[in-house]
Amino acid sequence: MLAASGLEIHAHWQDGLRPQASAYAAVVFAMVGWQSLLAVIVAMMVAFTTVRGLAGRLSTVRRACLDSTLIMLQYAVAQGLLCLLIVHMLPRWAAGEA
Repeated sequence: MLAASGLEIHAHWQDGLRPQASAYAAVVFAMVGWQSLLAVIVAMMVAFTTVRGLAGRLSTVRRACLDSTLIMLQYAVAQGLLCLLIVHMLPRWAAGEA
């Protein structure tokens, strides 16, 4: 997820899109920044859950950590897909191309 966020920013930057240039560019960079933050949080949660699992602290009774991590991961993936849809398809729909 972090690599995808980096590639997204890089691609928009190479196309000449700058956050200070327009509201659309600012929203694109804000959404990618938010997705990057979510990716960092999920990576930390996965690492914490993995360490708990290796330490024998996860079981069928004590699984709140695992459940929370999975919910956050699912949210981050859904959020990322929605952001991609908005950033890449909304301009095409507005222009009548898609």
